[in-house]
Amino acid sequence: MASITGGSICLALGVSTGIGGVVCVAAIVGTGAWAGTTVGGEGGEIGGNMLYEKTLP
Repeated sequence: MASITGGSICLALGVSTGIGGVVCVAAIVGTGAWAGTTVGGEGGEIGGNMLYEKTLP
C-alpha cells in the first residue's frame, strides 16, 4: 500500500518538476532502508539476548 502511494506521489512530482521525482524516490528508498535496518537490528538484539540467556552457565 505504501509503495503504491509513494510511487504515485513520486510519479506526479517527476512529471511536474522532473528533479522532484528523483528526490522523492531517493527519500522513499532511504526511509525503507532505515526502517529495515532498525527492525532488523531490534530483532537481532532480541535474538542475541535470548541466546545469551540460554547459554549462561
